Amino acid sequence: MKKLVCYLSCMLLFYTTAAQFELDLKDYDFKEIPTLTAEEDARYEKEGAVVLYYNRVLDYRYDGEQIELWECLHYTVKAYTSKGLESYHKFYLPEVENEDIIACKARYLNKEGKMTYLTKSDIVEREIDEEKEKYLVFQTIDTPAVFDFFYIIRKTNIIENGSYYYPGFVSIKKAEFTLILPDYLEAICAVYNGMKPVYDTLMETKEKRYSYTYAEKLPKISQDQDAFSDAHEARVEFAIAYNYSRSRMRVNSISDLSSNFYRAIAELEKEEKSLMKKFAAKIPIEKGMNEEQKIRCIEKYVKKDINYISINASHFSDLSNVLSLKYGNSIGLAKIYYYLFDYFNINNQFVLTSNKTYKTFDRRFDASNYLRESLFYFPNIKQYIAPDFTRYRLGLTPAVLTDHEGLFLKTIKVGKVTSFVPSFSKIPALPKEVTGDSLEVTLKLDVDKKNISGQVIRSLTGYNAVLFQANYNDYEDEFKEEIIDQYVALGSESINVNEVDVENTSYEDVLVKPMVFNGQIVDYYITKFEDDKITVPIGVFIGKQSEFKQESERILPIERKNRSHYYRCIKIEIPEGYECKDYQNLNVEVYDAKEAQNAQCMFTAKVTKEGNYIIIRSDEYYNQLYYPVEDYTLYQKVINAAADFNRAELIFKKK
Repeated sequence: MKKLVCYLSCMLLFYTTAAQFELDLKDYDFKEIPTLTAEEDARYEKEGAVVLYYNRVLDYRYDGEQIELWECLHYTVKAYTSKGLESYHKFYLPEVENEDIIACKARYLNKEGKMTYLTKSDIVEREIDEEKEKYLVFQTIDTPAVFDFFYIIRKTNIIENGSYYYPGFVSIKKAEFTLILPDYLEAICAVYNGMKPVYDTLMETKEKRYSYTYAEKLPKISQDQDAFSDAHEARVEFAIAYNYSRSRMRVNSISDLSSNFYRAIAELEKEEKSLMKKFAAKIPIEKGMNEEQKIRCIEKYVKKDINYISINASHFSDLSNVLSLKYGNSIGLAKIYYYLFDYFNINNQFVLTSNKTYKTFDRRFDASNYLRESLFYFPNIKQYIAPDFTRYRLGLTPAVLTDHEGLFLKTIKVGKVTSFVPSFSKIPALPKEVTGDSLEVTLKLDVDKKNISGQVIRSLTGYNAVLFQANYNDYEDEFKEEIIDQYVALGSESINVNEVDVENTSYEDVLVKPMVFNGQIVDYYITKFEDDKITVPIGVFIGKQSEFKQESERILPIERKNRSHYYRCIKIEIPEGYECKDYQNLNVEVYDAKEAQNAQCMFTAKVTKEGNYIIIRSDEYYNQLYYPVEDYTLYQKVINAAADFNRAELIFKKK
């Protein structure tokens, strides 16, 4: 993926005067509504809406006592359809107190050219799930319409870094981003997916530092199958890098953050150490266990005893609270695991990375923006655990955290000083053999009853099993039935199953044993049953299959979360007095390469007659995670080959 990255320390650019910047948000107001050419208007009308202008301004202001953050969001939208009106006639405000809303304005231009205005006094407030929601809304509207909104809010909870996305679900004619800092603060920035390099300047007054970037004609990002659409949205990353009021030293660097993380998870208070020592004593580590067995034992105990909670508050990182409440956030859980691995002498590294479906890890950005997800890596066995992913177990790294880099923090002791030493390394994706879906179906045709009965055995491994395997025994019966319908009845309402046994449904089985469903098909009534022939739809017994119908031009590359493989074996007993001919016409071999040995994804199906059975065997696998747009058709033909086979039929005729 090509990215345009530029840091403020070496920035050259396009705009050289202060006129481009919002010099004071107190004076901020509506701008002239951008116009469209006839050609642009026609193109955007087909899309239903267009953002004419989208602006973000972050203004860090010092009032003599403390720093405040004033945040401005301003966008202008032209809606052509009723769906567009529904999406944009309402403007939501963030959760802040009324007195922290510095300004809030909206205007609506109808097709006759009449302008209607709303202000702060028109804010509507309602309570949903005990949370207050504030918004401005236009009641009487028609198409086409132009909506123009902006707010300026004040925040006292100052952020030192941030990620700002520009919406990809709609085209944007012009986008802007401005960061305003006091002269004693300096930031680093990175821009992606169409944003221009950042221009950084200290104004002549020497009181303010401005960082500015923009983009023009950002296209609507299509929601293509097997693509990480969010990661392709225009985006700005920033982080405060220098505070000259204190020193000229760099702040919030990876080196600083490594030290901070060590203090956060490794340096426990005396009370916390005492509690953890008692907690460690409860873990059933047995003499003679190897390292992998110890890790599995620790992970099983912690994940059964402590629940992950995604609340970034000190309450859930303080171990006295975590161990008593049985809830811990990322830092709280990291503290527990780090102590236990040290206690039981298990070599490990703490790993920080990002979710690749939102943004690919960028080691060039020297700040914490990409350090949002955590793992523990064990060099001796080359495996990972994911503390925050309750269902996952050792060796099954969450797919969204693989196939890109992470920050690896290794514990080093020099003299009496212990700390983390940072390095970057790739978190590998798991091989296709890890994630499997194997289906074996044996069927008998009953000519008199005009139905099918038989047996279904389905085995799931890796990512295919992880959603249910570890927690299956804790589910309500109703939810278990839904799982059985999906995996044994194959998602078909026409298939009735009973006597279903489910095996290997414990924490210990994840990535060790497959999750196995074994059930009986009691009846499936054939829709095509004639006097002299029986038509069996194969796809019903294979299960639902994805299909790629790309009606418009493919915009995004293929991006799969994980590698996987699928195997199907359908055995159909030939009824007495019947025969099956032309079954060999169903044989299929489709690869993403000219030769099978070079294939990274494939679908094959082979139909044979063995004794009194017609046997259908299909293999399908996906070993490549990324295909550029120009190679999309290679991947598409494999996907669609599997879908086409799903529509195939076997015909049994009377002799």
